Amino acid sequence: MAELVQNSLESMLQEFEQAERVGIFTKKEIKAILKKRKSFEYRLCRRVKSKEDYTQYIQYEINVLSLIKKRRSKIGYQFKQAEIDVSIVRRINRLFREATLHFKEDLSLWMTHIEFAKQSKSKSLVSKLFSSVLRIHNHRPELWIMAAKWELEEHRSVSNARQLMQRALRFLPRSNELWIQYYKMELIHVFRVRKRREVLELDQDEENQKVPDKVIQSGVAKVVFEKATEEFPDSPQIWLEFLQVAKEFEFTGDLQEAILTRTSERFATSELVWMARATHRLGNLEKLQEMIDAEPGSIFLELSQHCFPVLDEAVETVRTAKMMECCVELYERLLGYTKGTEFHREVLARCLVLFEKAESSGIVSADLYLAWARVLLHQRRKADEAKEVLQRATSQFPSEGALWVERIQLTANDSPELLQGLVQQAQSSVPSQETEALWKSAVDAAQPEGKLCILEAASRSTSEVVASWAKEALLRLVAESKGIADVRKTFRKFCRTGKCPLSVYEAYVDQEVALGSPDLRRCRAALEEALLHYANCTSLWLRYIRLEVSSGDPARLGELHWRATKALPADVLEQFSVLYSRETVAENHD
Repeated sequence: MAELVQNSLESMLQEFEQAERVGIFTKKEIKAILKKRKSFEYRLCRRVKSKEDYTQYIQYEINVLSLIKKRRSKIGYQFKQAEIDVSIVRRINRLFREATLHFKEDLSLWMTHIEFAKQSKSKSLVSKLFSSVLRIHNHRPELWIMAAKWELEEHRSVSNARQLMQRALRFLPRSNELWIQYYKMELIHVFRVRKRREVLELDQDEENQKVPDKVIQSGVAKVVFEKATEEFPDSPQIWLEFLQVAKEFEFTGDLQEAILTRTSERFATSELVWMARATHRLGNLEKLQEMIDAEPGSIFLELSQHCFPVLDEAVETVRTAKMMECCVELYERLLGYTKGTEFHREVLARCLVLFEKAESSGIVSADLYLAWARVLLHQRRKADEAKEVLQRATSQFPSEGALWVERIQLTANDSPELLQGLVQQAQSSVPSQETEALWKSAVDAAQPEGKLCILEAASRSTSEVVASWAKEALLRLVAESKGIADVRKTFRKFCRTGKCPLSVYEAYVDQEVALGSPDLRRCRAALEEALLHYANCTSLWLRYIRLEVSSGDPARLGELHWRATKALPADVLEQFSVLYSRETVAENHD
């Protein structure tokens, strides 16, 4: 072991001599570096290898290399790099090779080595590293894509990139990500060839001598799409991803039309395909607002001639609720984009007709009803119509909580009794886990004077979750509107009905403490009653202790601590003792 380390250190002598001679390091610094490297070399000679030993050594060498670059910049000396800098780079690469040899499955080591090779501008090494890592991790599509991008963008080798993608697809033929990226790579290549022709002003014959006409006309990309469709014959969303990629390039007009035609023929009843056909000429929908602001006339003409007719045909051909929802989603977006324009009214009329058609055809869904009400509410003087729509919606879909919530929120001007009755009607139909949202929406919708009535009704609910929330909210609301005396009456009323949820006891004590000078007798009584039911709750004991520390009698802390240790489960005692110490020590410091 010692002989191996000594040989390794001796190989560094020239590096140290040159570094000292040119003034990069002093003798003292060289001695420190040598000592550190010797320690690392001995660690690498252990029988059982550790990844951390390699990574720490590598990071140390990278830091030394970075320091050398800074020192060179400072003294203005850039010579002898082969003897110093390159020597360290070789050592780092050797350490990476040894590490990846022992820990082949650790992808992070491979990627760190690749990144270092990129920073060192060693293109051939990067290619070799990608080749090595892909022999081991050939099931990772992102690695194949990364390697192909490197060959295409940095190495400028289209053939190498193409070979990598083809190898990847032999390993992972069902990876749609690989097919999409291969397709995009071919289009990028065509774009560069076309751009080169424009810049150099080459005629087609000259260019064809270097790049076949089939490639320039996106022939390879077409083949990739055909092969992908064979691999995914029943996935319209994957076919449409190719269309989205093609839209990123200006020269792919014919290619886009071919993809859309082929996809439409294969998936004649797919909602996704119909929406793609309808919006194809609109370009990027995310930028539609900007396009409308810039050229409203041309966009509206495009909508009238190509988008709306396709949507009309779609709802006649594919008579499903999902098709209707897709159309409505587009109409809603257009309503937002065309607000304040003369085209807004036409979009609104089409949208409302579509809602009525869906309802009369019996293919309306809960989401469609919600969208219908939403569209009506965005228009002036349409609230009554929205109420009627939601009333029909809750009759047809009584178990849909979202419909009831929307309907409840529209009854803000009604009496508390009507709101309460509506909630109770909904409560009998919706799943139990959605009842809390119903009561909350009723409280939000109610006028200030009606909130108390609704919360009192909710506090009597058979649902523990609803009752607990309502009692907490009622205590807070009473404290805000009436005062502590009424809070105490309300809390006593809750206690007379039986065991209260823990959160209600805590909410009451919070209201007392909020006074600044709480009634300790009442607070203690409430906490003692809570402990009768929740003695195994750590947070309750800590709350009691916090009350005594801040406002009560610190002499009671010992008794409370003793009682808590007797009542709490054994597995939480250690945690309780730590928290207890923090509470008492923090108060002593204050």
